[in-house]
Amino acid sequence: MTAEPLFTALARFEAFRQVPAAALQASLPLWQAAQLKSGRMMWKQGRPADALAVVVSGSLDVMVNGTRIRHVKAPALVGESALFITGSRRDASLSAAEPTVVMLLPSAGLRELRAQASPVYAAILDHALISETRSIQELYRQIAQVRQGNFAAPPTREPDRLLTRLWQRLRPPPEPDASGRAPLGELLALQPVLAAQPEVCAPLAAAFTARHFRSGEVLAREGDEDTRAFVLAEGRVDALRVIEERGSALLVGRFERGAIIGAQALIEGGLRPATLVATTDVWVYHIDQAGHRGLPPAVRTPWLETILAVLTAQCQAASEALQTTVAAFSTQHEEAMPSLIMQKPVRADGSVGFGHPADSLVSVPPKRRR
Repeated sequence: MTAEPLFTALARFEAFRQVPAAALQASLPLWQAAQLKSGRMMWKQGRPADALAVVVSGSLDVMVNGTRIRHVKAPALVGESALFITGSRRDASLSAAEPTVVMLLPSAGLRELRAQASPVYAAILDHALISETRSIQELYRQIAQVRQGNFAAPPTREPDRLLTRLWQRLRPPPEPDASGRAPLGELLALQPVLAAQPEVCAPLAAAFTARHFRSGEVLAREGDEDTRAFVLAEGRVDALRVIEERGSALLVGRFERGAIIGAQALIEGGLRPATLVATTDVWVYHIDQAGHRGLPPAVRTPWLETILAVLTAQCQAASEALQTTVAAFSTQHEEAMPSLIMQKPVRADGSVGFGHPADSLVSVPPKRRR
């Protein structure tokens, strides 16, 4: 593929539409064109992730352990998240479902774009962040709809809450002890990307605000519009997702000192996918979307790379949690596979449903008006 068709192919992809033409043109020597025949394997599960790809025409089948879980049609960007994480391996195989043309960017090319501070690199990073955020939201939605009583935490009874609130009004809260609160710069340096660039930790830390929460307090509530992300300085925090109308909750995450929590809120905002509850007295540092967007480019890029690493790990953990949850209802039926668990098939008589234990899936109730 010559330079002009290559430029046209990349320019029509949504992620690159805001990239200046000159920057996209300058990146062309780093890309490689490949034509795949129908059935040809492009990447194999378990192999090192050494390139990302833009699907220019045709389509790809995404397969995990030999089972097709997704179909990707052109134009699309695939494999970008893994390329940012050192040592990553493919978590799925990709093969051409029909004659397909792809543009490949090797990991060395991505590093070159970063060294140049190219807008193409920024566009790929932004796309990877949005992709991981949406994957986490979808996984959380599926986890919440698959009931698994062993993980369900019954809600506190209303009389208990009323007594707690009354006691808190009568008793002045103690002054929080900040002596155990680790400096934010020290916590940020625990992240591999930021540890390699210590000069950005101080200006990044300046964009955060410290806050104390008592045990049992909610940092952020599921369904609320809230764009804060947190760095946990002291204590423990649980992430819970409502799974039943009576208020039972599923534990979807547990965080300790140094963890970055709720980072997906900085990327797309929207409604919180889970409630964050302090299980001990905690200190956190938080930043909102406005502060995040106001970071200078030299600080924002490594911070976004750090968020991507956190989201990738969170997505993997959520995927494993879904697999565990679904296992309680697994059968030999194809429709019970994790990737298809929410797609109820139509029976021969025209009714809809599984006809096996997965029928116990429930919907998340709508948020009550306050």
